[in-house]
Amino acid sequence: METVTQVWERGNRQETGSGKARELRARIDDSLDALARAVDDVRASDTFKAYLDVQAKFHRYSWHNSLLIAMQRPEASQVAGYRKWQELGRQVRKGGKGITIFAPCLWKREVADDTIGVKVEQGIFFKAVYVFDIGQTDGPELPSLDVPDVDAAADALLADLRRVADSRGIRVAFGPLSGGVYGLSKGGAVDIDDTRGTGQQAKTLAHELAHEALHKSKESLATMPERSRSIAELEAEAVAYVVCRHFGLDVEVRASRYIALWDGDSKALRASLERIADTARTMIDDVEAPAARKAVA
Repeated sequence: METVTQVWERGNRQETGSGKARELRARIDDSLDALARAVDDVRASDTFKAYLDVQAKFHRYSWHNSLLIAMQRPEASQVAGYRKWQELGRQVRKGGKGITIFAPCLWKREVADDTIGVKVEQGIFFKAVYVFDIGQTDGPELPSLDVPDVDAAADALLADLRRVADSRGIRVAFGPLSGGVYGLSKGGAVDIDDTRGTGQQAKTLAHELAHEALHKSKESLATMPERSRSIAELEAEAVAYVVCRHFGLDVEVRASRYIALWDGDSKALRASLERIADTARTMIDDVEAPAARKAVA
């Protein structure tokens, strides 16, 4: 199997440029190779496989039912029916109040028909059922995959990325975000959760700026087909990883696990290689450019 570097070199043998540009290119190659290896290591681990096995047993709820769950128990994180929790080795505590949702039920009946004699009618109705959050159950811990925050400080990089955003006309707002959200890309505006450390904020801002460049700008929307959510998250996180690594911020554990949880692997990284590398290189150049440093002076 080709490495990220080999794929890059095969597709770009004609490129010319200054020594500095070639050096940056080589560093990006090395970073993407390291990320591809780390992601595949996560996906090959027993912990990750056990986590996926358990997650596959949880039902995906409709938007309406998700809203009902959030309204009745805002802190809910993993929800399942009474018997499903028993299958998973956990027991709903006695007296626990169920969360009401609506389950679809099919009906079918035979009715007389003057033309064909008997015809079958069928339809669907909804009935109220009850589910429970993991916080309402007892039992052995379920397999999990921790995606830790970046705990290193990165005040300088965070400030530089803010200047890059300003130079691109992207408004950045800092404040608490609910629901475990770290950042949001809105197309010309970015929100960052400032309750986390500056290293995590810098990584998140690089991630959201990558979304702005790759998936939210007018140019990207006009020239590229819409990306699936999983590919968009892979691309944005890979760009953030390359940028942070270039400036000495270690985000490999978080980035590799994040990408793995979005179904990413080294093959998917190679498929988006040029988009990731070009976006990361531009962001690095903008951080290092004197013009970016003076943009909001």
